[in-house]
Amino acid sequence: MTLSTIIKSFAENHGGKANSLTAPKPLAQKQLLLKAYSPSLARQVSYIETHGTGTKLGDPVEIDALTQAFAILNPDAEKGSIQLGAVKTNVGHLEPAAGIPALMKVIYALKNKNLPANIHFNQQNPYIQLENTPFELLTENKSWQSKHPLVAGISSFGFGGSNAHLVMMRYEATPTSDQLTETKRYLFTLSAVSENSLAKMRQQLAIFLKKEWGNYSLLSLSFTLNTAREHFRHRMAVVSDNLNDFIEALTNSHYSGIVNTTLKPNDFSSQMNADDAMQAYLQGKQLDWSKLYGNTSIKKHHLPGYCFDLKPYWFDDEIPVALNDIAELTENI
Repeated sequence: MTLSTIIKSFAENHGGKANSLTAPKPLAQKQLLLKAYSPSLARQVSYIETHGTGTKLGDPVEIDALTQAFAILNPDAEKGSIQLGAVKTNVGHLEPAAGIPALMKVIYALKNKNLPANIHFNQQNPYIQLENTPFELLTENKSWQSKHPLVAGISSFGFGGSNAHLVMMRYEATPTSDQLTETKRYLFTLSAVSENSLAKMRQQLAIFLKKEWGNYSLLSLSFTLNTAREHFRHRMAVVSDNLNDFIEALTNSHYSGIVNTTLKPNDFSSQMNADDAMQAYLQGKQLDWSKLYGNTSIKKHHLPGYCFDLKPYWFDDEIPVALNDIAELTENI
């Protein structure tokens, strides 16, 4: 099954006048949550990535705002049904970039269906009251299970009273029976600017398909590879009716070639089959993919991206000598 992460909702506001630059406004945080969630969406939430600075004042205010908001949004929520975490226990406070690691943490938690614990947690702030609330602090790693689709909220608050909250959901698309039993032959292509990049991309895609793809539509895989990226002069192409053969082809250099950098238009005036398209592709022709797939709606999937060549730029051993010579010259001026 493939994984997509969906942004379900987003809200932002400002606390307005406060006692100091860092003083949080609980009413503004409550209103933020009421703006971000509908009651139906709130009933699906099972994890919230808090701003969680670990401060004596900020954390109780944040928990109090969550408690008040969810008492309105989902008053019948079960105790301990929403886990609370904060990535700052791992990486500290990254100031203006603090929301980015929180976002990355939730994406990977959704992907792996696992909720990482709040590390370095020894004692709960006495001003935080979780009794009679749906919230529970994560003190150990947990498998992320829910009777609803996995939904998480992410809070991030800034200096001066700015507040933001993002709601994300794990979406799993189940292939239909006709996708699982298809026998049609499809064209799969991959290309890069250099031979080295193409080799890395082939290896990367082979590992990904073995680990992640499972029994998915060959049509959608072919369509994504062929239409969702630019095509370069170092190319590979294979026509196959099953995923295992394509994965094997990714490790076989026989399927690669270098084409003329001047791309030529294809010679097909109507529909073309996969074999004809493969030959045209390896000859460097610019294909009109609609003639291969028609005008039907086909789902695109997330696949590994481009592998860039890595070229290091380091000072060589002669540079320090040259710098010493310059130093001696300047002393004599």
